[in-house]
Amino acid sequence: MAAKQELQVQQKREIETKEEATLPTRTYVPTTDIFETQDALNVVLEMPGVEKTNIDVTVQEVLMESLRQLDELNSFREQLPPLTAQLYIETPLVRPLRDLTPSDLDVLQLAHNFGKFGTVLDRSESSDCDTARTVLKLIDNHYLRVE
Repeated sequence: MAAKQELQVQQKREIETKEEATLPTRTYVPTTDIFETQDALNVVLEMPGVEKTNIDVTVQEVLMESLRQLDELNSFREQLPPLTAQLYIETPLVRPLRDLTPSDLDVLQLAHNFGKFGTVLDRSESSDCDTARTVLKLIDNHYLRVE
């Protein structure tokens, strides 16, 4: 068992993205440490703006939710485009944008800004499962097309 060490203050590490972005953006890697003690597996994350007392989650809850989402994703995986597929906004848009929810619009904007389906999943603030469902909805309703 390793001796307990305090986390040291570190400089932010910026990620250099290989994808071309339509909007300038910076992405940083949060400071993370994972270590095991005799009694527990500890995960220490830098989460700006989040108080320690506001986090209440168990490993079991995380695993159960992950498995639920995986099962749901597997139920429609065959309908999804490949992760490398390029997503484009249909031109002209026939259906009005006002018919979309704010979450739908967020995914549409990610598709416009980043293009690749895998990148849309990675950049979305929603779960992969919810984002994938939204992409399918946008394709079915002719807001997006896949190439």
